[in-house]
Amino acid sequence: MVQAVHGPEDLTFNQVAQILTEALGRPVRLNLVSDDGVRDALRAAGLPPSAVEGIVGMTAGSRGLVPEQPRDLLTTTPTRLGGWAHAHLRPLLER
Repeated sequence: MVQAVHGPEDLTFNQVAQILTEALGRPVRLNLVSDDGVRDALRAAGLPPSAVEGIVGMTAGSRGLVPEQPRDLLTTTPTRLGGWAHAHLRPLLER
């Protein structure tokens, strides 16, 4: 069984970048990368061709993905991304 965890609101990637920018005190921006760009980066990191194609296939397959588990009373949490990022991510960046 998979237990989905949805925050209290659905966010776009641009909204996530803005919230993280504010919570972390440093710029975060959305950077769309093409399949070929992913391939190039993975090859440059030294991954073998089979791993490169597997990862590119997974990323391509997740485009337009709709979560399996819908938002409902059980899956929706009160924790907002900004509060979580400020409490958990920001301290990691301050080390």
